[in-house]
Amino acid sequence: MEPDMSDASPDQTMILDALEQGLALRRAGVSDGALEVLSLIVDHFQDSEDPAHFEAVSRAMMGRAMALIDSEAEDEALEALDILLSRVRGHAGMVFRELRIVAAYEAAQLLGARDEHAQAADGFAFAIDQAQGDEPAAILHILAAAHVKLAVAQLYQDQVEATFATLDRLAERWPDSADPAIRHWVEEGSKMREALGEALAGK
Repeated sequence: MEPDMSDASPDQTMILDALEQGLALRRAGVSDGALEVLSLIVDHFQDSEDPAHFEAVSRAMMGRAMALIDSEAEDEALEALDILLSRVRGHAGMVFRELRIVAAYEAAQLLGARDEHAQAADGFAFAIDQAQGDEPAAILHILAAAHVKLAVAQLYQDQVEATFATLDRLAERWPDSADPAIRHWVEEGSKMREALGEALAGK
């Protein structure tokens, strides 16, 4: 949905224009340019007390964090995601819920890649817990993936029962989805559950 700019202040119009420019640069693979534009928004308006700026600046913070990931600046990306999660925690509305889901998921992936599996599991679980069932397809894809990745993080910690429970929740949540991306993750979860069961039976 395009934001209603009919009553937007000059600052708000500038922020939204810069936000769209920064996000477009990232989609085009121009990570350095995206990072520069989105960082300008965050640096100048992060502490703004104008509620009209809050959503756009939060989205810019998410885009900046993703551009940092693209640039392999993982420490900075984790810090940016943590700041964003603190900022949008408790805020109602789909936009902020989506930001919490994506930010927690991306942070968990970074932590998992560092073998920080307990923290990764917390992040994936937090992302899953934010869902209310009315999210758009792109977010549902992330949530389905988060179930499998949570199960992997749990298994790394030898939490076998929790792993099975997570994989069961995935299968129960999307038993016969027609969405290929969701079906992929359900199938991955099923394969993981089957392999784990066979491994335990063979002990």
